[in-house]
Amino acid sequence: MKATKLLIMAGVFLAVLSGCIPVSLHPFYEKSDLVFEPELMGVWAEKDKDTNYWAFTKGGNQNYQLEIVEDGNKVGLFDAHAFKLGTNLFLDIYPDEKSFKESKLSEVYGLHLVPAHSLARITEHGVTLRLAFLDQDWLSKLLKQNPEVIAHTLLPDDRIVLTATTSEMQKFFLKHLDKAFDPDPEGLTRISAKP
Repeated sequence: MKATKLLIMAGVFLAVLSGCIPVSLHPFYEKSDLVFEPELMGVWAEKDKDTNYWAFTKGGNQNYQLEIVEDGNKVGLFDAHAFKLGTNLFLDIYPDEKSFKESKLSEVYGLHLVPAHSLARITEHGVTLRLAFLDQDWLSKLLKQNPEVIAHTLLPDDRIVLTATTSEMQKFFLKHLDKAFDPDPEGLTRISAKP
């Protein structure tokens, strides 16, 4: 179980591709939910001089540019938005559009890829950063028991793609807050205040 959590923390992009994290076609936040948490800024890793790290820099108005690096190679650039629902803090992660468009994929191949949002609950962001991602196993079991509980589609490899509206997803995840997210996420330590 620890190895799975480390994989998620080291490279959410790879985890999404392998089906470990449910994704959504719609953002998990409304503009009115956005907050800017300066404490997220900087480089986070499991230990100093680690080649796996997350680097948050200020993006536009209320978002971050998130660079995820694994084994010293760039895994991906993302737009990340911190937002609050009640007193709960979350992070919506979405592929950076410019990087996505400038990738070296053929145009035809690129047309077949649909960027998606992933969701993490921020349970700590001081000295340690703890991100609890949506629990694929829990959501999969719930959807098998009650497929109508939230709008979604299942891909042939059992990946879950949520198709519900932002407000529907917010109500759903607040209702299932204690079950929907990893209860014991691994932590990353700030290794630098600036990338």
